Amino acid sequence: MRSQAGKLILWMIAILGIVWSCQNQTVFDQNIHVNPKGWNKDEIARFDIPIEDTLSFYSVNMFLRNDNNYSYQNIYFFMDIVSPEKKIQRDTIEIILADLKGRWLGTGFGAVKESDILLNSKVRFPHSGVYTFQFTQAMRDDNLAGINDIGLKVAKSK
Repeated sequence: MRSQAGKLILWMIAILGIVWSCQNQTVFDQNIHVNPKGWNKDEIARFDIPIEDTLSFYSVNMFLRNDNNYSYQNIYFFMDIVSPEKKIQRDTIEIILADLKGRWLGTGFGAVKESDILLNSKVRFPHSGVYTFQFTQAMRDDNLAGINDIGLKVAKSK
């Protein structure tokens, strides 16, 4: 009887260890709501991410929620990453939101769709401190209707 209880405890510990090791190691996860009147070209979606571990690799995902008021198949962003040393790295990102027939590619029910975009799966931050990710819309419209939320998630890569 004792041996069965011991085996059961070992199995429970093993299962807990597996569950614990598979847990997402999210460092940062935040969404910013966009003005319902539209995302102005001068408005910056800003995310301040505290990084302590400079040896690990991180994955960086952007989330975007749009609705049927969005008029385009894609969207362009400028992404600025400001390091703790105030060095700025700029990139331009295009995200395809609808297929060629106009069907939204994101997930969700009804008019609102969410797109989960992997920006990079193996980022290493060279210095500890706060890294600021800033997104501005780079479309031709000064005020971009149909974008509801912008989010950013940073997690340690497995």
